[in-house]
Amino acid sequence: MELTRRDFLRGSALALGAAAVPSALAAEHDPSICRIGLIGMGVQCVKGHLNGLLHRRDVRVVAMCDPESIRLNKAKEIAENYYKQHPEKNPGPIATFEDFRDLLARPDIDAVLIMTVNPGFAGQKLVPGTLDKIARLRRMLDEAGRPDIEIE
Repeated sequence: MELTRRDFLRGSALALGAAAVPSALAAEHDPSICRIGLIGMGVQCVKGHLNGLLHRRDVRVVAMCDPESIRLNKAKEIAENYYKQHPEKNPGPIATFEDFRDLLARPDIDAVLIMTVNPGFAGQKLVPGTLDKIARLRRMLDEAGRPDIEIE
C-alpha cells in the first residue's frame, strides 16, 4: 500500500497526540476536494488566481499568508464574501498568517500556491539579495521536510 501525504500527516498528528491538533483540522473531508493555502496576496493573487481557485468545484481556500496585513485582509475578505454567497463550498474560517512557516505547518492543507515576486516578470529587476533569499527558502523547506514545494 502506498503511503500518501495525507496518511503521513494523519499518522504524524496521531503520534504527537490528538490534543495537539484542533478538532476542525483533524476532521475528515472529501478527498476529491483540495484544501489549499496561499502565500503572497498581491495583485496577481487578488485579481487573478484567488478568483479562479474560489470558483473551482474541487478546491477550498483554507489559509492565506502575507506579511502585509492590508493585502492579507483584502484577500481574506474576498474569499469570505465568495463563501457567504456559496455556503455549500464554505470550508469554515480561513486562517491567516504573516509567517509562511506557520501556514506550512498546518496538517489540513493539501497544497500551497506561492505567489511572490518572480524576478524578471513584467520587467521587474532582480532585487539585490533575492537569489540568496530564494536559496535560503529552499533550504528551509528541505529542512522542514517539504520537498513537495518547489521554488522557481
